[in-house]
Amino acid sequence: MIKARISIFLIVLISLTAAQDQGMLNYQNEDYEAAEMYYDSILSTNKNSAEAHFGKGASLYMQDDVKNAEIKFNESLSSREKDLRSKAFYNLGNINYKNNNLSEALNFYKKALELNPDDDEARYNYEYINCLLYTSDAADEEDSVDL
Repeated sequence: MIKARISIFLIVLISLTAAQDQGMLNYQNEDYEAAEMYYDSILSTNKNSAEAHFGKGASLYMQDDVKNAEIKFNESLSSREKDLRSKAFYNLGNINYKNNNLSEALNFYKKALELNPDDDEARYNYEYINCLLYTSDAADEEDSVDL
């Protein structure tokens, strides 16, 4: 099964810049609304902060606002940091998995791995989804033969 979403968000948020300590603290304390508001305050003065877009996306995701989280993760892809982009792709994979868009999820996990080949969680999720799709394709072929 897809690994716990909270662990990856915490790891990435811990690695964000020191200027975002309050957002990370709010997130770690599971005060996702306060974290979201903090990242909004950063974005009000720096609309191009990929880290703040990512942090807001993580906060929104934890509040089950998947649609807006997806928008924010996409906006964080403008970062020059490969690690942040990798985590954004990973989280977009999680969103697509949650929405049962398995092919899209697979593509996002692949992009995450291209940027960070050492990401074991992205690799696990990639292999898991790939297995699901392969098993599903094999079952579809079997059904068409039975007709």
